[in-house]
Amino acid sequence: MKLLKNPKHLIFSVHDGYVKAEDQTSKAPNLVKNLPQIRFLYYNRTLLITMGNKVELEIKKIIQDGNELHKFIILLTHSNDEPINERFKLQKIMYVLSDSVDEIKEQCSYEATNYGPYSKILDEEVRYLKQIGVLTEDVGKITLTRMGKKLAQELYKNEGEETRYRLNKHKDFLNDMTKNEILTYIYSAHPDMIKESIEYDNLKPHMEKHVMSLLKKHKISSERASELLNIPQYSVIKKMRDMNMIILR
Repeated sequence: MKLLKNPKHLIFSVHDGYVKAEDQTSKAPNLVKNLPQIRFLYYNRTLLITMGNKVELEIKKIIQDGNELHKFIILLTHSNDEPINERFKLQKIMYVLSDSVDEIKEQCSYEATNYGPYSKILDEEVRYLKQIGVLTEDVGKITLTRMGKKLAQELYKNEGEETRYRLNKHKDFLNDMTKNEILTYIYSAHPDMIKESIEYDNLKPHMEKHVMSLLKKHKISSERASELLNIPQYSVIKKMRDMNMIILR
């Protein structure tokens, strides 16, 4: 594998697994030279600029042999064939998943913050996967690059049916919720995450409204709504009638 030295007049940046170099000596401002044959590889957090088209295999090996958290981030982004709608939702989906997936709970080390559960480690690993060209983020939406999709397909084939089901289920459940709906659900189900929140006091007077919204969207059952609101189920059903919501028996 041939490594290239980085000339001082070139600034390298990564775009979907390819390296672009901006020539600082050029009189034309912002002149960018595409270098399609140059690939990059991270190893022990060190950037190596490489020649050739098979570097995907190297990156795949590093990820598969190492961090379980990388695998779950990639698989979650791949699930249901849709992007994750912003970093906030990625954090919360992974937090809810951590209740049933021990590897996520152990590696993420979630803590209560101003805006609910947050994992600094998860944020760092998402940035890392973006740097090595596996993930991309555009207008808040997190998606897989071409190389990331190849990795995801391999990881998905080797993952158990139960884990795949959980990833699909939790992403489908949370990804299209509003921020307030997500926080209402998490604070109601995990009150230990309230203690550092600056949002909770603003949210608290409106929590019933957000729970009923989740019920109307068929995200939760009337039984689950009664648990989240800490009121009898018949009171939830009465509220549903008042809102002209369909009641399934």
